[in-house]
Amino acid sequence: MFIMKDLLKTAFLLWTLQLSVQDPAAENLVLRPGNVNGMQDCPINVYFTIDTSESVALKEYPWGSQVEELKVFLRMFVQKLQSTTLLAKQVQWSYGGLHFSDRVEVFSQVTSEASIFLARVNAISYIGRGTFIDCALRNMTEQVQRGMLGSRHRLQFAVVLTDGHITGSPCGGVQQAAEAAKAAGIKIFVVATSSDTMENELKHIASSPVELYRKDYLAFPSTSRESAVNRITDAMVKEGEYECVEQGCLRSEGPHGPKGSKGVKVRIRIINLFFYFYFAVSFELSI
Repeated sequence: MFIMKDLLKTAFLLWTLQLSVQDPAAENLVLRPGNVNGMQDCPINVYFTIDTSESVALKEYPWGSQVEELKVFLRMFVQKLQSTTLLAKQVQWSYGGLHFSDRVEVFSQVTSEASIFLARVNAISYIGRGTFIDCALRNMTEQVQRGMLGSRHRLQFAVVLTDGHITGSPCGGVQQAAEAAKAAGIKIFVVATSSDTMENELKHIASSPVELYRKDYLAFPSTSRESAVNRITDAMVKEGEYECVEQGCLRSEGPHGPKGSKGVKVRIRIINLFFYFYFAVSFELSI
């Protein structure tokens, strides 16, 4: 039942994203949320996991310049989500993040204050050295779950920025670490730090379907970065609206039908009503 629901939701998101790319005016044909005023707040968490190992940080001179490009990506990403008008008015975005090489540094705990998060992003300084992606994913899952304690986050997103190059796997391997994150309910988008990537590793990390969660997202150069930010945030916004409010469709009231004939009055003994409800409840429980 839940698998079918997820499949239908994913198909819906892919369809609406493709439709909006082909024809922006088609947005008016998509199912829209209803009953917004009656809903409670719907917090959505976005967690960033950034590779600042040697293969990324020292790829281009001056050293660390590509990490600065990744910080630009994060700023654009958060600003885009913050500036997007959602039909589901009660959605509240929260952000957190870590960066890693052969060790992990949490640069921001989960916070709903975008300005605080962005100030922490600006303070990131690359680590260099080797790359243990599996340990970063394990830490990411732990941090997301810790941020969920006592909260009501409806959706958990992660954005992993890496080139996929690995120098060791002391935390059980990338695939196992990624599967553990997905099992914890985290939907993982993967963005390549440049065109020089280990694509198979990126696909192992990404949630399914990879056509949505991996695609060809690039954080650098700037033209690719803007496209990746727009497409991923668009997917998050659409899923947020899908999850956070009851879906309603456009409809208009038609003409009233003919008046029906009077029903036949039938007397039913109380004992018969008792047996009716007894068997109805028993049948429902057996299902």
